[in-house]
Amino acid sequence: MRTSLAFIAFLAAATAALAQDLPQKIADAKPGDVRLLISTGLKAPLESMRAQAGKAVGHPLVIEYGASKALRAQIAAGQAFEVTVLTPDVIDDMTAQGKIVAGTAITIGHVAVAVAVKGDAAPKSANVSDPAALKTLLLGAKTVRYLGIGASAPTVRKIFDGLALTGAIKPVTDIASQLAPPMAGAGEYEVLINLNSELHPINGWTVLGLAPSQFQVPVAMQAAIGTGGDAAAGRAVIKFLLDPAFTPALTAGGMTR
Repeated sequence: MRTSLAFIAFLAAATAALAQDLPQKIADAKPGDVRLLISTGLKAPLESMRAQAGKAVGHPLVIEYGASKALRAQIAAGQAFEVTVLTPDVIDDMTAQGKIVAGTAITIGHVAVAVAVKGDAAPKSANVSDPAALKTLLLGAKTVRYLGIGASAPTVRKIFDGLALTGAIKPVTDIASQLAPPMAGAGEYEVLINLNSELHPINGWTVLGLAPSQFQVPVAMQAAIGTGGDAAAGRAVIKFLLDPAFTPALTAGGMTR
């Protein structure tokens, strides 16, 4: 009997841990929960201080992460929320549609696009801030992955156009539309181009550095309050995101103020 009870306790704990790792959906939030729709670019910093954020706000947080343009569709469809953190173009669009309280948007951080590699032939010391070195790296990769609808997409397009690589890299895998991209084999390597803050938490990839400055399209992350949520809770969330105590988490996560 003791063994059975111990096993049941272990199973319950394992199930709870697994549930915490599953992606949250704010559509499943309970009354009193504070609902946040957050760009994946802020995931690493916010998750590292999630407990502190919840304590500062005074309510349980339900946080759903995604690409800014993907979250826009959810907001446009009528999903209510307290706070969203998205790129300024999406914030402006949703404000114009009456989904965001006008005048509440504020920039909480900035993030640049970086380059990472994976595979046993991956050059770990390539100076990707140099256009010539980056071009050599990309041409030698089996696969180049990027997020076609994310905030990094404009910089990726500038890289391909500026280095005359459009159509020259095969295969190019858009990680937004392909769930199981081809993996590098023995003696090969892959390249991943994405927001710096999204690359750092990924296991197995080596971040080489930021893409060349002449190709960078500045990416700001703005927080704003939803028209269909609890405005007071929304203000508490934004206050936490702007607090200097949150700045080290932003920096460690590959972002700047």
